[in-house]
Amino acid sequence: MGLDNVNKVILYITTNSWTTIDKISEDTGIHKETVKRIVLSLAKDKILSMDDNKYAISDIFCNFTNKKSDIYFNLNIKKEHRDMINYLFSKIEDYWFKATGRKPTKTQMQKQLVEINNKLSLGLPVVWYKYGQIVPVAYDPSINYIELSIKNTEFSTILSDKQIYDLINENVVLSSKQIRKKQYESGNSDFNKLYRLKDEMLENLLKWNTKYLVDNFEKFTEYKPYSKELSKITDDYHDFLIYFERLDKTKLDYKIRNIYFELFGTFWDIMAINNYKTTIREYYIKNNLNLEELQFNFSFGLNKEIERFKELLEHFYECFTFEDFFNDPLTKRLLDKVLLGKKTNASDNVN
Repeated sequence: MGLDNVNKVILYITTNSWTTIDKISEDTGIHKETVKRIVLSLAKDKILSMDDNKYAISDIFCNFTNKKSDIYFNLNIKKEHRDMINYLFSKIEDYWFKATGRKPTKTQMQKQLVEINNKLSLGLPVVWYKYGQIVPVAYDPSINYIELSIKNTEFSTILSDKQIYDLINENVVLSSKQIRKKQYESGNSDFNKLYRLKDEMLENLLKWNTKYLVDNFEKFTEYKPYSKELSKITDDYHDFLIYFERLDKTKLDYKIRNIYFELFGTFWDIMAINNYKTTIREYYIKNNLNLEELQFNFSFGLNKEIERFKELLEHFYECFTFEDFFNDPLTKRLLDKVLLGKKTNASDNVN
């Protein structure tokens, strides 16, 4: 099972410009319907250009991928905010090293900077992503942030070292996991509740208590931001959780368990990208930045994860026959879905 079909298709089109769906399918070995689904989605998001049913990498996407950036998803943030973030990177890193003899981890740095921003009302861009709130700029311990910030002396008049160090002091003893948990528990917003629940789901999954995910999925959907674009993904994942509980567990092997874990991780990655997109949008509006770039900048990462999710789901349903499920009315939709999947795959093979 290929889990990187989007990358395969893009790589193929990169070296074989203005090619057709049939040719991509023939040379990559990916089912024609899967290729069609991928290229139409990429064309819709302007990653591919289309002319007379032939496809090529768009100039917009080439420019986007060639742009070197330490900002997640190559987004735009104001220069004064970027400079302030680098300044805080240098201050936090310096104090952390003096207190512990080591630099902070990426998680520790991000959580500490967000806390400083929130408590001192600095107005920096803060987003919710895979592991909670972060600033969009990636922290790299190999970079000399003191040198980067040497010209930004004006920030010392806005923020005293004491203000910064007082907020750092209570966190230097916390591990990455502890400081992340502290952030999740620092408020009672829907995002805080969502990330606490996601951690609880993962903890129960590691104990193989899959029923916990089913029982709490409705709460999960209440807390997460609504996205019409992702409503079908959410419904399909919920169906999967329910269907899985209807399986005869004695017939499961490690491969099925791996699919379950991978689906959980991939579904969360999709939700996390949407959380990022939702929260950075507020920053863009507040600072009069170009909203049109948001859809494009997120489209490749989102398409890649969605395609991976669909492939995992298809593979899960292909692993079973009707006899593997408990025979009762609750599994009727599952059996219909399995039957439909088998018909679709048979059609792909004929084509």
